[in-house]
Amino acid sequence: PANYGGRLSSVIDVSMKEGNMKKFHAEGGIGLISSRLTLEGPIKKDKGSFMISGRRTYIDVLTKPFITGKLAGSGYYFYDVNLKANYKLGEKDRVYLSGYFGLDKFNFNSPNGDFHANIPWGNKTATLRWNHQFNDKIFVNTSLIYNDYNFAANFSQNNFGIKIASGVTDYNAKSDFDYYSSFNHHFKAGVAYTYHTVIPNQVSGQADTVVLKPNNALTKYAHEVGIYLMDEFDPAKWLRINAGIRYSWFAQIGPYTRYEYAGGGDQKTDSFSYSSGAIAKAYGGWEPRLNMRFALNDASSIKASVARTYQYVHLVSNNGSTLPTDVWVPST
Repeated sequence: PANYGGRLSSVIDVSMKEGNMKKFHAEGGIGLISSRLTLEGPIKKDKGSFMISGRRTYIDVLTKPFITGKLAGSGYYFYDVNLKANYKLGEKDRVYLSGYFGLDKFNFNSPNGDFHANIPWGNKTATLRWNHQFNDKIFVNTSLIYNDYNFAANFSQNNFGIKIASGVTDYNAKSDFDYYSSFNHHFKAGVAYTYHTVIPNQVSGQADTVVLKPNNALTKYAHEVGIYLMDEFDPAKWLRINAGIRYSWFAQIGPYTRYEYAGGGDQKTDSFSYSSGAIAKAYGGWEPRLNMRFALNDASSIKASVARTYQYVHLVSNNGSTLPTDVWVPST
């Protein structure tokens, strides 16, 4: 639907459960390779609640007795933590604070002891949301969102070491209005802004006492804006229509240096520098969306949709490696 943008295809919509406003509660599970625990309860009874949930695998702990000698220290584990709190400010206002933190880490030491690998990668996200209800039919959600993805691969052999790093940091603000009309139309409208900071690839190293820190991070910055209007309604009992329009705009900004090359080769012939905040390249366009569901009976339906979408940040995968060396790059 039109309220989603920035990607070409699907959406995974994950909703976190609310904490228990009445009493404290705990639940968990113990598995063969990982365990989990959830705690929830009231911040103030019937006014606010919290929920915190975490899990960790202990593959590294279970295999530790069997990995000895120079292989000691090799292993893999991950953990993730979810947390959410909400509080009623009044009859028509409510605030939510939620977050997710996750990390995977792989370590390897070669049998002969001269090669070591340390590969951590993970995500962090936090959201502050304010929900305001104007009346029974109109409400608005305003959110401030922080996203951070980081990947690193550290390799060392004898006196030589190299590190490859990549990451994406996003700061996002958005506001979504919902209106449930008396004539059975659900209108939705909103605007969203994202500030991207992308480090596609950063390489550094060390040989004996010589530290190599080349200026190759090539950090890229960009603005992304989206605005949309959507209507969902049932013109008949057997037909539901979701129609919408979205406009998105993306601009890569400086500091950035663009190079021109001779004949498509590696020889640089000219360069163009953009100061901090200056627009180096901008893209944008309209994104019409139409989704229809035809109900055949109570158990079966046929769905059809057509959409035009724009994606400005792209995943580049290395098919020649089994390591999670996926990096993200913006349109430039």
